[in-house]
This record gives sequence, structure tokens and C-alpha cells, in this order.
Amino acid sequence: MKRFFVIVGILTFIIAGLAAGLFFGLGFWLIPQSTLTKSDAIVAISGGETESRAFEAVRLYKAGWAPTIIFSGAALDPRSPSNALAMERLAVAQGVPVTAILLEEDSTNTTENASGVAVLAQKYGIHKI
Repeated sequence: MKRFFVIVGILTFIIAGLAAGLFFGLGFWLIPQSTLTKSDAIVAISGGETESRAFEAVRLYKAGWAPTIIFSGAALDPRSPSNALAMERLAVAQGVPVTAILLEEDSTNTTENASGVAVLAQKYGIHKI
């Protein structure tokens, strides 16, 4: 009887180890592992953490990942500056030349962000974002 419990314990340990390995291995496989490559533009869309998104775009720009930043997003209040313009102001204050920034100020959701950025990309010959 003792031998039975030892065997069941060993099998349980092996199965648990395999399950954990599968769980963590699958998680690693599902997380994108690609490295950054130089692009034509960096895109930051407004939304939650808009300021953080702008600062990350500036960081990538200053690190030389792309010569252009595209900021995208309308204002929540139509009487105030757009979120794209607010992000541009943060970037300029951080030393990014205004000539390196393109604005898409009409989008109010992610689908519109993508469409608006696509229009700018086509207009300015931007192929890799």
C-alpha cells in the first residue's frame, strides 16, 4: 500500500510539472517576442494614459527608432485642443522638433485612429510604423 502512494505521488508530481511547463511555455509563446526595428514613424494614439503614451513615443524617437511621430486623437471636449495636439505639446517640450510630428486630430476611437493614421501614412510615404 505504501508503494502505491509513492507511485501516485511521483505521478502527481510529474503531471503537475508538465502542466506548469505547458502553462508557462504557452504563455511565453503567446507573448510577442519580436524586437524593435527602425521604422518610418512612431504612432501614439490617445486614450488611457495619454501622457505616458506621448512620453514613450518621445523616448523611442530620441533613441532613433523613427524620424517621425504621429499623434492621433480628438478632444473629449470639442471646444478644447485635441489629444493629439496635447501630446505634440508634450513632445515639443521634451525637445522633439515640431517638424518631426504629424497630427491626426479627428479620431474618437481606435478604428478611427487606425484609419486616420493610414491616411497620413499614405500622404507622407510612411510604410513602416
